[in-house]
Formats: sequence, structure tokens, C-alpha cells
Amino acid sequence: MTSLSRWAIALAACALSTPALAATVLVTPTSLNFGTGYTGATSPAQTVSITNTGAAPITPSYAGGAPTSGNFLASQNCAGVTLAPWASCQFFYAFAPTTTGAVTDSSNFTIDGTPYSVALQGFAVPGIVVSPTSLGFGPAYLGETSAQQVVNITNVSYSSQTPSYAGGAPTSGNFTASQNCAGVTLTPGASCQFFYALAPTETGLLTDSSNFTIDGDLFSVALSGFGLDPILVSPLALDFGAVAVGTTSPTQVANITNLSSVPQTPSYAGGAPTSGSFTAAQNCAGVTLAPGGSCQFFYAFAPTANGLVTDSSNFTVNGTPYMISLGGTGIGGVIAPVPLPASALLLFGAVALVAGLRRRA
Repeated sequence: MTSLSRWAIALAACALSTPALAATVLVTPTSLNFGTGYTGATSPAQTVSITNTGAAPITPSYAGGAPTSGNFLASQNCAGVTLAPWASCQFFYAFAPTTTGAVTDSSNFTIDGTPYSVALQGFAVPGIVVSPTSLGFGPAYLGETSAQQVVNITNVSYSSQTPSYAGGAPTSGNFTASQNCAGVTLTPGASCQFFYALAPTETGLLTDSSNFTIDGDLFSVALSGFGLDPILVSPLALDFGAVAVGTTSPTQVANITNLSSVPQTPSYAGGAPTSGSFTAAQNCAGVTLAPGGSCQFFYAFAPTANGLVTDSSNFTVNGTPYMISLGGTGIGGVIAPVPLPASALLLFGAVALVAGLRRRA
């Protein structure tokens, strides 16, 4: 064997005994905290670097990596990229929560068959703020509608949103609701509006709520107001004084007045006095009363006997009961003689006989 052959064999043996330089991949960081995020919005991306720490170029193969909860997004620019020594490519993650509260997930993947994991976390709050959440309308008359009050639907997140809405109609029938939000894209900080008004159908304290969802999150606006009867009956007592029996007094009037700001066509029932000593008539049936307008109930006293007479006119206006008190005194009637008992007649006869005897004496 020549010296040259021995040298070649020695080089071959050296090559076999020398380990190859291993390609090394560094994944950093391995956890990402997105802090507070907003439902319906996507946070700015955070980056995980895939770095070739070896001495030779590599073209890694990748598998997996997608978060599973649906609250985080992932993308990358690494596929098919050859990394020179100490060069990097990137995995990109963003927080796009679909539910509120603390959210955790992980991105699990392999690089050239070696498993890696990136922990992901954030805290989600609604990206939409509803304000105010209660409205007080004060008093309004039945049949009219108050001035509208506004609830703002505001996008407080860092990206544009086109929310979806469901529900919202008050249930009592005493409040109305409308909105200009459907299908509207809200840029960051922008608002659309829900409009409410009091339209009372009953008197007294009225409460209700407008319950709705925005992108599945439940919201509620409390509503309150006071319903007033729009009809004023005045006066509620009529005194006819002394009236001769067999005659009829001058007419006195009770006004039925519309206090509201809208026309009213009230319905009436009842009203006739029951004693027979008072008469009643009216010009209200079927009449539409303009705001501030009135119609009239007419009453008169027609006594049939001497003495104080009282009565009342009981009726309803739009189902609300009213009572007008009526009073007067009958005078000047013939007083019928009262028959005396037989014992009294005998007594008066004896008295007359004694008186006659005394005159003769």
C-alpha cells in the first residue's frame, strides 16, 4: 500500500469519526399575553421568531400551529423559506375574542418533527358600550308620545365593528323603540343610537326594560315614566240652591277638557242621575277634542217635593270613573194635610163642647 493510499484511508476514517454540525432552531418567545381585548375586534399582532442558530442554511418543514379556541388568530411567513445562519422568520398571533373573561389557548406545532408550543392568553371585555342604561321620562298624557331619549351604542375597541343586534322592543306597550344601528359599521370611537319614547296606555307609574344582544352579549336599558289621564272633568260638584217645586233650574255645566298635546276622542258611559230630580244631557259623544278643547255635560234641578235633594252623576271617560255630586233644595210646594187619628178627633170634639157650655153660662 502506498503512502498516498494510507493518507486517503486516514482522511476517510477521520470524516466518519467527526459528527456533523446539527441544525438548531430557536422559537422565542414561547408565551404571549395580549392583555385586555375587545369582543368583535382583533388586537395588534404579536410575533414569535423562528431562528436558525446553526452554522448552515436550513429550510425547515412545519406542521400545526393553529390555536383551537377560536379566540386567537395565527399566520406565518416561514413556509418554504430558507434560513441562513441566525436568520429568522415569523409566526404572527392576534387576540380576537368571541367571549368575555379570561381566555387561554396554545399554538402547538412541529419544526422538522420537533414539537414546540406557544402559550396564548388575554382578557376579553365587550367591544361595545351601551350608555346610558336607564331612562326616566317623567309624566306624559295617555294618547301622546313624549320626546325621544337616546341610548348610544359605542365602539370602544381598536378596530372597526359591524355588530349584530337582536331584541330590544319593550314589552308593556307603554314605550316605543327604534334605532339607526342595523348594518352600520362603527369605526373606533363611533356610535349609533337606540331611540326610546314614553307613549302611555295606562295611568300611574310605568316601568319596562329594553333587553337586547349585541354580538351575543346581553344588554338591558331600564325605562320608567308616569302616565297621566288627559281628561279633566270640572267641576265635580254642582249646587243648584233653592228651586221651586214643579219648576226646572237654569242649567249648570261640567266641562270635559283635553289636557294633552294631541287630539283625543274619548269614549263615555253612564252619567244619568238616579233620583229623578235632576236632568242630564251632553254634547260630547263622538266629539274629537283638540288640545285644550272641551265639551260639556249639562245638568238641571227639577224638584218634585220640598226639601234637600242630593244625587250624583257617575260615568266613565275612556274607562276612568268620575262622579259629579248634585244637590239642591225644593221649596214652595203644597204641604199635604196629615190625617189625625180618631182619638185626637174625639179629644178636639170634647174641647169644643166644653167651650160652648162656658159661653152659655
